[in-house]
Amino acid sequence: MSYERFFCDDDGDGAPALMISVRADTTRAVLTLAGEIDVATLPRLHEALAAVQREGHRTIDVVMGEVNFMSAAALSELERFHRSLLQRGGKLVLLNPQPIIRRLFAVCGLETQLNLLDG
Repeated sequence: MSYERFFCDDDGDGAPALMISVRADTTRAVLTLAGEIDVATLPRLHEALAAVQREGHRTIDVVMGEVNFMSAAALSELERFHRSLLQRGGKLVLLNPQPIIRRLFAVCGLETQLNLLDG
């Protein structure tokens, strides 16, 4: 079984501040993010991550190539979710973060703790 879902958060100007596409099959889920992850959009990301975890997905890929801003709160959420998956034998993989986002992970000392992959 595979499916696809979309989540959007509007920042009030009519354009989505964060778009989340979720594709999943029986073994893995892929979340593709575009936009900004901040305190306003973080609940939507949390909801999407929690949903795929509840559905039993142990491998979760997050495609971040179109994320142009990420707050410290978002960084903490991804790190917390990563630890939660590890405790259940799962894996979170963050794919294609832009250089500025990758630098944020590095400055916070999370670049080596989280699975960050390019290409």
